Amino acid sequence: MTDDAVARWSAWDRFVAATPDAGFMQSSPWAQFRARAGYEHFAVTLKDGDAIVGGALVGKWTYEPGHCFYYVQEGPVLPADEADAAEVFDAVLASIERHRKAEDATVSHLRIEPRWQHLPDFVRGFRPAALSERYSEPRDTLCIDLRPSEEEILAQMKPKGRYNVRVARKHGVTIVRDNSYQGLIDFMRIQRCTLVRKGMKPMTPVYFRAMLTELLPRGQASLFFAEHRGRRLATALVVTFGRRATYLYGGSLLAQRRVMAPSLLHFEIMRRAKASGCEWYDLWGVAPFDQPDHAWQQISEFKRKLGGVEVQLVPTLDYVYDAAAYDQYRIAESGRATSPRTMERPPASAPPSDTSDTNRALASVRLFDPAVPRREFNALRRAFPESHFRRLLQEGFRFYQTAFWYPLDRGPENVFESIINSLRPLAQPSASVIGVEWWFSVTLTNSTPQWLLPCHFDRNDLDEQDLQKIRHPETASVLFLTSPPYGELVVTDQVLTDKGAHPQQPKDMRFVSPKANRYATFPGHLYHGVIGRMWRPVKDTKLRVAMAVNWWTQKPEAAYLNDSRACMAALQLTTPSPPSGCTPPTAAWA
Repeated sequence: MTDDAVARWSAWDRFVAATPDAGFMQSSPWAQFRARAGYEHFAVTLKDGDAIVGGALVGKWTYEPGHCFYYVQEGPVLPADEADAAEVFDAVLASIERHRKAEDATVSHLRIEPRWQHLPDFVRGFRPAALSERYSEPRDTLCIDLRPSEEEILAQMKPKGRYNVRVARKHGVTIVRDNSYQGLIDFMRIQRCTLVRKGMKPMTPVYFRAMLTELLPRGQASLFFAEHRGRRLATALVVTFGRRATYLYGGSLLAQRRVMAPSLLHFEIMRRAKASGCEWYDLWGVAPFDQPDHAWQQISEFKRKLGGVEVQLVPTLDYVYDAAAYDQYRIAESGRATSPRTMERPPASAPPSDTSDTNRALASVRLFDPAVPRREFNALRRAFPESHFRRLLQEGFRFYQTAFWYPLDRGPENVFESIINSLRPLAQPSASVIGVEWWFSVTLTNSTPQWLLPCHFDRNDLDEQDLQKIRHPETASVLFLTSPPYGELVVTDQVLTDKGAHPQQPKDMRFVSPKANRYATFPGHLYHGVIGRMWRPVKDTKLRVAMAVNWWTQKPEAAYLNDSRACMAALQLTTPSPPSGCTPPTAAWA
């Protein structure tokens, strides 16, 4: 931007920050972040002399080719005096109308989401948006006053909220701010686990990277974590703008729920926001009291324990420009309507979904839990006990170079081939699949940070450089034998090209936590790997054991590929496999 443009944006940001009924979504950093995600915007600014008196940052949301609507989040920004506000509001609408008439696309409607608790008389011609709209932000929220003392902020909590803060302190929970790249990874990991647990689609990594790239340098965003004995249990992404701190995204793990880490996390965020000059902590959305079946009820119960003032904002409002286009938009949205979002929801301002082949492939990652009958799984673990895995590791056994080929045109002859046949209905190989390449992935999870297994492509020949000769399995899959607290499988949307992985940075990922008898399948041409520990090890070294099973339409050419009949000898297993279902799992596998 030119110096003049920078000066204009800076003046606008100062004006918005000083206006109580405005928010960070009317700021220039938010506009730049949305531009990174492919959304256009324009601004309307009204002045009285040199002083800004009102205006709006207007986003352009394209919902199908040639059709869009205008979206004013947390705005327009108006003066406090109602007569002046009416004049400014009319002027903003007139300026937006001039912009619409010059627009090449059809603009169906203008959407506004002001932070008003009462609808002014000068707002005419607008209608409430449908409740199922994905393009909307929470209209019922909870705001905590940070102006009293810290003791008073704690005292205004519900008794259970204060109790949970004390419990967390008693257990030694600590709160840290980590805006590093590692912090981003940890945040996405915890938040993604929470969303998957709730059956919701997580945001892409590129979304959070773009947001923090714009907000972090300006000091307008922070990543906070609640840690217990070195393990990060809960997280929050907080946006600070003007005199308000907003809890925008977050999540928590199911592990160590008894230490009440999320409660202390938010109290410490409030303390730090107060120390930085903020006067309010906005929890960004609660379920209305009169909707007991609302999907936000559980998280709303948690938020209300923190105290605060319930704030009911006016509904999301639409001004229709083109009735036919608006009806078409509403019909399309009703077909895509999703359930109400929780605290960790994808925002209304999410980027458009990518319809590329790789994203469709990534959407086909599937989980089966439990995968095979318990007696068969117990037989597998008895045939290859954990003590034997540990002994082979100590001897330097190369698990990744001890792979086996099992042709599907013959019956199983050992416990491992029997397991593959049990997995076959889950993997659903096509008629072209002729056999399975399988091996064991075995790692000491506390022995290395971040990446246990760097991302890679499964391929027919690791030494082959000619892309025309490289083949991938039809389906790649993993059967977990143990349940360590880390060592997640990660599958990205990247594919192999002559320039390496494309795109260079993943735009989307799927994470699968290891759990005994959990089976994950995914398209065999996708980039994938294993994430290691994200905190300091505090317990004895855990063993991550998984059986990798790749379904091939042609036999791989790797020199280390052995006949599956020879697996017992190759794995130094001299004891014959027990009959299926005869024995329970040993204590080592519990």
